[in-house]
Amino acid sequence: MQFNTKVKTAHWQNDKTQWLLTDSNGKQYSSRFLITAMGILNDPTFPNIPGVEDFKGESFHTSRWPSQWSVEGKRVGIIGTGATAIQIIPEIAKLPLKSLTVFQRTVRSCKTLSYLRQSLTLLPFFFRQTGRAFEDKQL
Repeated sequence: MQFNTKVKTAHWQNDKTQWLLTDSNGKQYSSRFLITAMGILNDPTFPNIPGVEDFKGESFHTSRWPSQWSVEGKRVGIIGTGATAIQIIPEIAKLPLKSLTVFQRTVRSCKTLSYLRQSLTLLPFFFRQTGRAFEDKQL
């Protein structure tokens, strides 16, 4: 098991039935199994905002939160309303900050739990209907 290593390439070798990996330092590894465990968002995405480089305040991505940073008495702005924002905004709002402003970059759809429950009740009907479409077919 190898932690804190950035893999640059991963090639499956059919003849040896193993992976050949090369890390960012050029070191090569071979393995029968490859478990990346990195998720799809392992590299943070920063918004492309004109003039952001001129911002004089503190700024960082939530995945790179400084361990000693405090919101106490500060004006805080959060860019984005995705999964991370849904988790972090309610928690930050409980803290003694001066203000909290949320900026939405792109409108997304977010369904409530009651909507999901309602949708799930329709699944048996959906599968009965789509199942009929396939009952005479050889799959």
